[in-house]
Amino acid sequence: MSIFLTALLVRGLMLILCLHDGIKFLIRSDPYLQTAEFLAGMNTQISDYVRWFGAPVFSFFCAAVLKLTGGNTSAIITLNVLLSSVTCVLTAKLGDRLYRGIGHLGGYLLVFSFGAVFFSAHLQSESLFVFLEVALFLWLYARWDVMGSAEMMGLGFLGGITNLTRTVFGFYLPVLFLVMITVNPWKKIKFRRITMLVAGWILSVGAWMLFAFHVTGRFVPISATGGQTFYIGTLRDPNTMTEEGERVIKELEQSGIHNWFDKDKAFRRIAVRYVREHPKEYACTLMIKIAEFWRPWPYPPYPMFIRVAVGAWYTVLFLFGSIGIYVSRKRWNIWMPLYALIVCLTAVHAVMATSLRYRIPLEPILCLLAAVGLKEVFQTET
Repeated sequence: MSIFLTALLVRGLMLILCLHDGIKFLIRSDPYLQTAEFLAGMNTQISDYVRWFGAPVFSFFCAAVLKLTGGNTSAIITLNVLLSSVTCVLTAKLGDRLYRGIGHLGGYLLVFSFGAVFFSAHLQSESLFVFLEVALFLWLYARWDVMGSAEMMGLGFLGGITNLTRTVFGFYLPVLFLVMITVNPWKKIKFRRITMLVAGWILSVGAWMLFAFHVTGRFVPISATGGQTFYIGTLRDPNTMTEEGERVIKELEQSGIHNWFDKDKAFRRIAVRYVREHPKEYACTLMIKIAEFWRPWPYPPYPMFIRVAVGAWYTVLFLFGSIGIYVSRKRWNIWMPLYALIVCLTAVHAVMATSLRYRIPLEPILCLLAAVGLKEVFQTET
């Protein structure tokens, strides 16, 4: 309870701070709210881009809240704060399953972790996604030795729902499957049950894709912005992403392409052509973006004191997290599903758009690894 209450206090203070223009303007508003208003019947005039902008679960979540509260958007952010606070508790419980005596410390590290705190106070999908992700891992680690096929399929279904909250999580399914059939951290999980997890995941994602096909008559891979995101991923300078995207859209419209789905395909063709014609430059871009993904400090226009404070926090977190990886090396197979997510998201965001924001799903794992490192260092000293 102390973890939850402390997390609630910290996130409540961040929400108060974010009501001031000096911080609020830093986060561009994604179309989730517009999509939610459409789903709730409050706005019938939206573009295909807005309607199919992102993975749908957060938009449906927002629409349900708007419907229940009569259009109160602050209720959505309040629920984000609550979900982020609960995630700290779930992270502590997950830590107890991974390494003796680190759960409480890992939960408290997430209480104060900047990315999780900052985005809990915004109308963005991070808090819901990370909550579902940690719940998925906690279910897996808590029940691995007693789960039957039906429960494993339910776990996979939750994985699909998590995937429908953040599109890139779909790349984790084949990685997780490969880990479970090769490393197999839990020897009692047979191949048949692993396939049930995959089936449940595909079932939930497939249901959404069938619905999208029924409505649009097109294959929509969860969201309709993959081509644009791939194109943005070929750019080295993050400060030019918005301008370059708008420039290409204007050129496409001048050439007669107005349908958003066709624009997204055009973005993908442009990106693929660039990769084929400039393989060495693109390889360098990938390396730069991996470094950017793991950079401790945020980009401007954040004030210098925030950049220094955040950079110091993540530098310390990475340092003790690295120690934690070394200390827990004899249990590497148990940690492997979590390590696999770290590698997977690093690789995906090297190809697609990248920023410190996209590292937030890894913060619970980083906090748990840092807790292992801190425990080892201070136990050794005492």
